[in-house]
Amino acid sequence: KSDLYAAYHEAADSWQNFQHIRIGALTDFNQFHRLQFWPDKRNNVGKDLQKLEEEIAAGGKVTQGDLYKGSVAAQGFPLMERVLFDAKESDEAVMSASDCMILTAASGNVVHISDYVLRGWTEEGGYADEFKQTLEEKELYPDEGSVVTALLGNLLTGLQWVEDSKLRKAMDESAKKAKPKRLESWRAGRSFHNVELNLMALQESYQILFHDNVLSLENGAALDQHITESFALALQKTKALAKNSVFD
Repeated sequence: KSDLYAAYHEAADSWQNFQHIRIGALTDFNQFHRLQFWPDKRNNVGKDLQKLEEEIAAGGKVTQGDLYKGSVAAQGFPLMERVLFDAKESDEAVMSASDCMILTAASGNVVHISDYVLRGWTEEGGYADEFKQTLEEKELYPDEGSVVTALLGNLLTGLQWVEDSKLRKAMDESAKKAKPKRLESWRAGRSFHNVELNLMALQESYQILFHDNVLSLENGAALDQHITESFALALQKTKALAKNSVFD
């Protein structure tokens, strides 16, 4: 299973680098939640996985198309994480036939959705073109201001998502009150690694999209320095958490 673990982590790294982009093709047809249904307060992924296992045990088959047409919860990374890292499989070198079938379907579905998102951004008339169109041609982004607002809002939402959902809800006020199973990807032991990747991706977004504009503002150099130092501090603290965490 070591090759499967490595492949999962490689794919999950790619997803975490892109996860903060909540505009464009990733918002079509619930694609974001198809890739990652989380937080999962009602254990929908676990319940749907059990249904898939029961279906296979009864002689049925599960394909990528079946997953995509089924429950949003059981389609992407959380489903693969359950199959690969749940306790029942942790000491087994060989996966069961049913888990192999589910993992094949889920990984194929991640590829299918990823291809849709890529084409949605890059094809002619796609979301990348929407940013370049005027009000007379397209109404999604009527002017440059609306584009900047969308991109800046996306950056701020990404930071807030990391703080509220990935850290605060799980870690609470103290170690005694912490709830480690509320962390993202806790089964795979990569919760704080995810946060680190998110912060690096958000920092890169700031550098590419806003750095030059911020410098052009009055006192822009000081503001840019503050933002840059804040990202650096957040990354430093995240790396310390990952190194000393009893969760991952």
